[in-house]
Order: sequence, then C-alpha cells, then structure tokens
Amino acid sequence: LAADAAKLTPPKDVALKEQISYRELHRWVARRKSKTGRCSLCSTSGRTDWANLSHTYQRDLGDWAELCRKCHKAHDADAGAPATELFGWKQVQNG
Repeated sequence: LAADAAKLTPPKDVALKEQISYRELHRWVARRKSKTGRCSLCSTSGRTDWANLSHTYQRDLGDWAELCRKCHKAHDADAGAPATELFGWKQVQNG
C-alpha cells in the first residue's frame, strides 16, 4: 500500500485489464469476506485492510487476512512490496 501522500500508477504500456487487476482483486475479496474491524495478527480494533498472505494475489479467500495498517505494512515490507513489482506499478507523489 502506498502512503497517504502517494498513489500507485500503472506503467503506460499495461493494458486496462491489467491496470485494474490489483484493485479489482481487493474488491473481489471485500465482496466475499466480511470485515470485523479487528486485526488478525495483533487484535487491535480500528481501520483494517485486506492483505494477501502469500503475496501471489490469487483468487483464494483463504490467502487473505484482515490486518491493521501497521501489521499490513510490516507484512508487505517483509516481502519487499511484491504487489508493486508484480503489477508493474510505480509509487509517485501526488501533485
């Protein structure tokens, strides 16, 4: 996930279908799993995200967990932010 001051943008040569895959996959998970508002790792309550556990981004509901932002960022950092690399997106500053 990008910081609040940044957003992810796909490379210009990526087809529209590939550009929306990351977002659409998260929407697909959100339509099929209900959030509890509690992190699966640290159990804190508050804002949570759907995080892909294996970093393979497949349509496997068992491979997604509800994590708080802190745990989600730590989980992604451990894997070297593969979503950005897998989808070919670059992090750019807004403005």
